[in-house]
This record gives sequence, C-alpha cells and structure tokens, in this order.
Amino acid sequence: MLFVLIACCTFAQTNKDSSHFTQVTHIKTSLKHFTTDKLRQFYIVSPTNELIKYSREGKELFRYNNNWLGELAIVDATNPFNLFLYYPEYMTVITLDRTLNETSTFNFFDLDLTDVRAVGMSNDNNIWLYDDLRFTLKKIDRQGNVLLESGNLNLTLGHRIAPNAIVERNNQVFINDPENGILVFDNFANYLQTLPLKNLEYFQVQEDLLSYQKDHSFRRFDLRSLLTYTIKIPEAGKKAQQIRIQDKHLYFSDKSGLWVFEKQP
Repeated sequence: MLFVLIACCTFAQTNKDSSHFTQVTHIKTSLKHFTTDKLRQFYIVSPTNELIKYSREGKELFRYNNNWLGELAIVDATNPFNLFLYYPEYMTVITLDRTLNETSTFNFFDLDLTDVRAVGMSNDNNIWLYDDLRFTLKKIDRQGNVLLESGNLNLTLGHRIAPNAIVERNNQVFINDPENGILVFDNFANYLQTLPLKNLEYFQVQEDLLSYQKDHSFRRFDLRSLLTYTIKIPEAGKKAQQIRIQDKHLYFSDKSGLWVFEKQP
C-alpha cells in the first residue's frame, strides 16, 4: 500500500524571498484566466471565452474563438507551437498552432469516455485524463487508445478524488485535487505521493519548483527539499485573482486586467 506524504517540520519552514519587481506592462481588459509560455508570450481568456495571444512586450498577436463549445476551461501553452484547449461542457479538446489556427479537434464522447474530470497534455503530445467512472488516471492517444493507466485510485487512496487540473513535468504527472492536495505520479501512471497543498485553483511546475497562490501570497514549494518559501510580490498583486511566474517575470490578473513585472537583481 502506498501512503500519502504527510507534512513534516521541514515542509512547514518558510523563507521570504527579498526580490524586487518593476512593472513591464499592464493590459487593461476583462479576463477569466490566463497562461504563459516559455517564450514569455501570454494568453488571455476573455469573459466570452475568446483566446487572445500577446507578445512578450504586450502586443496583441492573434485571436481564437469557438462559440459552440461553451466555457474554455483549460489552455496549456507548454508547447507554444501546439496549444492545448479543453471545453468541458462538450468534453472537447482542440489544438492550435502558434497563430491560433486549429490543427486538430476531438471529442471524448466519440472515444467512449463519458465522465472525464480533468485533462492535460503529455510531453509527447498525447493526453492525460482522469476517468471518474473508473477512478483511474489514463494516458490516451488521439484515437482514444489507452497507452497507460493507473490502478483504481479509490482503492489506493482510500477516498474519492475530484481533480481540476493535470500537469506533466519532468517525467512526473501532477493532479490537483483541491480537497486532498496534489497527487504525484510517475510517467507510467504509478501513484507516488500526495503533496499537502490544498484548496488550490492554479499551480505551476518548473524544474523542481511547484508554484502556487495561497492567502493572497505567492509561494514556491521545492519538490526535492520539501521546503516552501514566499515570493514577495508587488503591492498591486496583493488582490490578484491568478498569479504565474515565467523566468524572471511575474504575471498576475485582477479586475483591471493583466500585469507583467520583471524581477530585479
């Protein structure tokens, strides 16, 4: 039996980051959520579910809108040349090229998957999903063939999960279950542990650091040492709805739009 990782003393230790940030740009717009890519381009999802891509300087580049599929809940820009979009109401995945033109579309219903709780793109451009009917993490290809599958997680964990996000990084798969924490699997869908980071809506994994927003602060959890520390964010970000970090740049959204700050030495 695999056991859940319990928070220990080292996990509880925190260190303040003394870095300072200066403002780079402020995009005044209404948005539901946003993401960034490794080229420091950013992508805003508007209240009408339109996806808008901006350059690192804040110049609007391209737009994509699909009025038929409802809420655009997930935008994964890990690969800026192959964007991953998910519309949960119609259980539809769409991929876009760098200019936001459609390159593929498929529906989980057509693959006989009727209860998909969360999805994410794998490093090899296949799809990770949580099948809430069979309580398993699955990796499938675009034809619906199951490439990898975990055991029954209800039995493994002793409770049911309700994940809202799946991210693959560094040969590990992270599933965010707000009530219980972040479940970690290897890239063969074997359960490893649960990180006691609860009630999260968004998180990032970059190298060995997992970043997340908590209680109006922005924190980074070291996956090796299990230490966590708080990044001192600009005053304008204290009421941020969502925060992301990309290299030396800090991005956050609020009611006025999207802010971009750069970390100073």
